[in-house]
Order: sequence, then structure tokens, then C-alpha cells
Amino acid sequence: MKIPEHAKKVFKWVLYDVYHWDQELYDWTTKIFEMLKRNPASFVIPISDDWNIYILEQEQPWRQPYYSFPGWSWEDWEDALELAKRELLEETGLVGYDWELFKTYNQSWKIDYEKPCYISRNCKKIQEQELDWWEKIKVIKVNWEEFKTIITWPKFRMSDFGFDFVRELYNWREEELKKKILGK
Repeated sequence: MKIPEHAKKVFKWVLYDVYHWDQELYDWTTKIFEMLKRNPASFVIPISDDWNIYILEQEQPWRQPYYSFPGWSWEDWEDALELAKRELLEETGLVGYDWELFKTYNQSWKIDYEKPCYISRNCKKIQEQELDWWEKIKVIKVNWEEFKTIITWPKFRMSDFGFDFVRELYNWREEELKKKILGK
């Protein structure tokens, strides 16, 4: 859900801004509605030239270890694809050559927070990781079967992607999904 254009920003913080607006209800009364807004984030599913998938095993000082894809929130000066490419290089040392938008996720109906998820195929390592001081990231290369297992783990952070993935598997569309992600 998007914040209505007539909403007013009532509070600005580090990650979230709070917006209020008057909303007419079904009985013609009005109430103040509220939503949070956060800078969008981009994520990338990196695929090697031998059709394996790179997953990150991350640790940060304020949270339990988890698994994810490379990515982060972007600033006003960069676009979603630029961010995905930069984060892929910094967090993994990989560069991708074949990019495709997989899907754009939205975290919640009460938070305006878009997350484009890209697929990057034919990824190759060109440098060492360039991690921030708070990051410990191990890059893990997994095959399709291992990938299917990892994304269902509770410690896999991209639960919206995992839900979509499992739904497709449940609907017997694994081969279509595998072709879309791996490109083969």
C-alpha cells in the first residue's frame, strides 16, 4: 500500500517516517490513519555460470545469525538496480552480467517499503568482499535442492520471497520457477 498524496509527515526518524491523514469511513465519519515509510531496498539472487545460487550467511551485532541475499536500503541518489549491483559486489565480490527484475515486494500494508528483487546470472568473482564494520558475511554457493531447503528455514530473512517460492512449488510449478531463476 502507498501512502496517500495528501498525507502529512508528522515524524522523521532514522529508518522510518510517520505519516497521518484523515480517512473517511463507511459511516461518513473521519479518523486519522497512520502509516510508516522507509527507504526502499533492493535485493539480488546471484546465480553462478554453472547454475548454482549464492546465499549469504550473515552476523550483525544486534541480531541472531541469519541467511539472506545481498542487498540493502537505497538512498535518494541511487536507483534500485544500481544498489543491487553495488551491494552484490561489496557483500560477495561478485559481478553479474545478466540482470532481470524478478518481483517487487512490499513488507506490509502499514509500511510503505518496496523491495525490488533482481536475479543476476553468470556471476563471477572479481574482488574480495568490502564489508562494513558491523557485517560478518560468509558467501555460500548452493545447488537447487540446497536452495529449496535454505529458503524455508526460519533464519532465512527474505520470508516474502520464501513464501512465493514455496507457493509455486506447492502449485507444481517448480520447473517454471527453476527456469525463471536459473535461466535454464
